[in-house]
Amino acid sequence: MLSSSYADTEFREALALLDERGVANTAETRRQLRLDLQKEVIDSNGEIVDEFARVAEVRYVPYTRCISMCRWLMIGN
Repeated sequence: MLSSSYADTEFREALALLDERGVANTAETRRQLRLDLQKEVIDSNGEIVDEFARVAEVRYVPYTRCISMCRWLMIGN
């Protein structure tokens, strides 16, 4: 929050939204907000890792088939 100023429109809108929702500025609220944001980041990162896993799986399967076929040809000849 130190890098934002009240002159920043998005920051001002976020504060106004918190006020509208009746969010109190307490240590517990700040802690919960930080935990919620960290959970969102972790969940998002998990989705990205899952996507990479699917891509790696798609790319890996044809490669293993090629290696298996090459071995089969080498043994058969």
